[in-house]
Amino acid sequence: MCAVASTFILNTRGLHVKSSGESGKGKSDAIETVLKLLPEHKYISGSMSNKSLYYHPHLKSGTIIYSDDANFTDETISKLKKSTFNFQMTVQHRTVVNQIYAEYSIPERCSFWFSTIYGIPDEQLANRFLNADVDGSKEQDIRVYNFIKAKELDLNLLINGDVLICRCIFDILDKELYTIIVPFINAIEWNNIKIDEISRNFLIYLNRLPFLKSCSDKN
Repeated sequence: MCAVASTFILNTRGLHVKSSGESGKGKSDAIETVLKLLPEHKYISGSMSNKSLYYHPHLKSGTIIYSDDANFTDETISKLKKSTFNFQMTVQHRTVVNQIYAEYSIPERCSFWFSTIYGIPDEQLANRFLNADVDGSKEQDIRVYNFIKAKELDLNLLINGDVLICRCIFDILDKELYTIIVPFINAIEWNNIKIDEISRNFLIYLNRLPFLKSCSDKN
C-alpha cells in the first residue's frame, strides 16, 4: 500500500515492489490480492515486451504496472532504470516509424511491481525496489492449506463490501496530488551510515514514512 500511496505524492522518489520465492509459494497471488483493492483504472498487469509501455495509448501517470515472472533483459533493465530514477518525470523514447521521427513516453509516478523466482540481476536497479520475499517454510504451507479449507466454508466471493470501500478510498485519493513533509525526520537515527546503505535501505525507509505518518498540503 505504501507503493500505491507514492503514486499520489509529488515529492517522493517512489516505491517499487519485487516479490521473490519458490514456484507455487504465493508470490503472484499476494500481489494480485492487493491489486483487487484498487480501482481497475489504477493498474495494468500481464506480460509485456521491452518497449510496450512506451506505445501504450492510454497509460496514465501514477499507474501500477505489474508483471508476473518478469524477464529482466538488458533492454528491460535500461527502461526500468530510467523510469524508477526519474519517478517524477516522463521518460522519453525516440524512434522512427515508417521513416518518420516519433516520440513516445512512459508517464511520471508509475510504480513497477514484479514477481519472480529469482532476484533482479542488476544491483543498481535492485536497490530501488522493496523486496517482499514470500515465506517458504513448512509452517507457512500448513497455514495456507488451512486457509484454503476455511475459504470453502464461506461464499468465497472475490469482491465484497470491504473491497469496494477500499477501491472508493483510492478513487478519492486519486482526485488530488500531495506534497508530504516528515516533521520528525531529525528524530530518526540510522546506525549504518554508509553511502550504499543510505542509497538503498534508508531512502526506501523514507519513502514509506509519508504513508505511515504525514502532513500533506493540497497541490
